[in-house]
Amino acid sequence: MKEIKDRWQFIVGFVAIIISLSAFKDELNKIVVDFRFISFSLSQYLFILIVSFISLIHLYVIPYIFSTTKYSNLKIFRHIESLSYILFIVIVISPSVLLIIYLAQLLILQFTGLNETTKTTLMYIISAFTGTISTYFSKHLVVKYQSFKKTKEESEIVEREMKLLEISDKLLKDGYYNQSLFETFKMLENGIYKALRQRDLIFRKAPFIEMIKIADKYSIFTKTQIERINRIRIKRNEIVHNIESTITKADAEEAQNLAKEIFSNTGNREPENIKTENKYFLGKVFIDLIQAKELSNKLKKPLFIVIYDKTHPKLSKLDYSLGYFMEYETTKKLVNNNFVQVLIESEKPGVKELISPEEPLENCLLTILTPDNKILRQEGVYGNPDEGLRRTKEIIEKWNKTSSN
Repeated sequence: MKEIKDRWQFIVGFVAIIISLSAFKDELNKIVVDFRFISFSLSQYLFILIVSFISLIHLYVIPYIFSTTKYSNLKIFRHIESLSYILFIVIVISPSVLLIIYLAQLLILQFTGLNETTKTTLMYIISAFTGTISTYFSKHLVVKYQSFKKTKEESEIVEREMKLLEISDKLLKDGYYNQSLFETFKMLENGIYKALRQRDLIFRKAPFIEMIKIADKYSIFTKTQIERINRIRIKRNEIVHNIESTITKADAEEAQNLAKEIFSNTGNREPENIKTENKYFLGKVFIDLIQAKELSNKLKKPLFIVIYDKTHPKLSKLDYSLGYFMEYETTKKLVNNNFVQVLIESEKPGVKELISPEEPLENCLLTILTPDNKILRQEGVYGNPDEGLRRTKEIIEKWNKTSSN
């Protein structure tokens, strides 16, 4: 709630400044900004800003309204939130963008002898280019912010879990079983929320019962775990509504063990972080680099990592390049038998370090990483099945020579 309050205060303050300028409506109406292909007064521009901020507030509030309902796992609300962030940045930088376009126009008028039609066309192109760059910058900034926000949130969840575990354990040892169960229940709630957030099945912390329904729907936990979670929920509710109700030490210990199990397995359970079915590969395919590295180190196998940009219109030509590279069943079997397979977005934790700053990811990137975290080979994925088979054999041969030395 504090985050909402702080952002609202910023937006309201910004809008207040704009609205205060309405006192100079007549004066602003006389100041016309002419970009040759379009012209408008500052009064019209301020009106557009006000309407944009009202729309922004509506977009930002909608996800929060639905975050406590049964619709909390719908991905459309995450997109709405992203749109509100992008719109916010666009609005804030719009005065600077207009100033850049205006300065460009002054330069064109001052130093060129072009005819009026050419000047108008040129201004249109400059404006369109500047607007496109600004929108792309805004979107890129939002992606970075959301990625950082999610990572920070996960770190805070882990920290909170450790504190709750310490309190719960102390209460259990001291014989305060009811109080221990309360703290354990918070741990359980944290663990379930973490599991759902890691799989992008929820965008805000929802009521406990709704999170359980979502977890059950997508088989995040086993049926036995769901039943145990519900038993603990019922016991906790009984204590809340009847202060004379008590639980045994065994009940408190069972609840704590389940909370530990849920939380420790949220980053290791296979259904989402490891996809067992994939049209490009055979067998298990990781979408989490950290877990893939752990398995690579354990099995002493190199990682076969394909990196792509999820914001790219064609996902870095994933279907074409990787599809043709891995077309032969022989290639798929070789990769499955000799590597830990990873298909991962460029924004996932630990991936950026593997990508050169000059790499635009117009094409998906193949990176072969040894168990000791050294790049054995890195290149764009070659969209040809014969080349795919040949290069896979080359990589396996190179690894065999390297590991035998």
